Amino acid sequence: MGLLDTIRFIVRHPLTSKHPVQSVVDFVRWQVGSRLVPGPVAVPFVAGTRLLVARGMTGATGNIYVGLHELEDMAFTLHYLAPGDVFADVGANIGSYTVLAAGAAHAQVHAFEPVPATFVNLEANVSLNRIEGRCTLHRYGVGAEASELVMTSESDVQNHVLRPGETAPNTVRVMVRKLDDLLDGARPVLVKVDVEGFEREVLQGGAQTFGHTGAAIIEAWTNHDEVLALVRGYGLQPVDYDPFTRTLTPRSGLHPTRGNTIVVRDVQEAAERVRRAPRFEVKRTTI
Repeated sequence: MGLLDTIRFIVRHPLTSKHPVQSVVDFVRWQVGSRLVPGPVAVPFVAGTRLLVARGMTGATGNIYVGLHELEDMAFTLHYLAPGDVFADVGANIGSYTVLAAGAAHAQVHAFEPVPATFVNLEANVSLNRIEGRCTLHRYGVGAEASELVMTSESDVQNHVLRPGETAPNTVRVMVRKLDDLLDGARPVLVKVDVEGFEREVLQGGAQTFGHTGAAIIEAWTNHDEVLALVRGYGLQPVDYDPFTRTLTPRSGLHPTRGNTIVVRDVQEAAERVRRAPRFEVKRTTI
């Protein structure tokens, strides 16, 4: 994303559009400050939490610019989870969703991140927020069966399992296990899956988990029909979520361009959950 595109994204984002000048100032301050400080910087996040962020961490820096980079999905996570609930963060990366769930919503989190260097950043964010007691971190990939796979290792949020015939300059071999096995009886009420094209395999290896969870956030850029069939087979249906009115609207399929789709088992039950949640201030806006 170029400079002008980034500024447009900031001033048009629902959380920052009412304060566009200050939001651009925040962006400029980060651009200057991050070049002066060697290494990650601890920046404010939500409800007193913080994130360790370095230049080049695309998703994490988006949270600096607009508060919640993935507004609908992150707000749903904040609103849907209640203290003590179990949340599974599959493809945790540096831990933005893990910190939201454990640090802001006070849920119990199982976070899965197989890339060693990224896992270190996840551990650092959990430690920074002193949420070790609410987090179980798994350095595993999640798939349809136990195996070893090769992943890219230096593509930030776009790290992915190498496809047949694909090569990459920086890779790492990772251990893969089924989600049901890794959770070992834990029953998450919400699951987030962000695995860059491997979501079908995650769903196939999580029959018990997805058959009981109340909701999931699924990123699917490919295999839409297969992913949708698996989701519906587990009794989950796609919805849109308005974080300002806290309304859920059923939709016919997965989002074709946005990537993430929220799916729920019972729309009325989910609506009641988000209605009961406290309000959160994010980037001078309350949701």
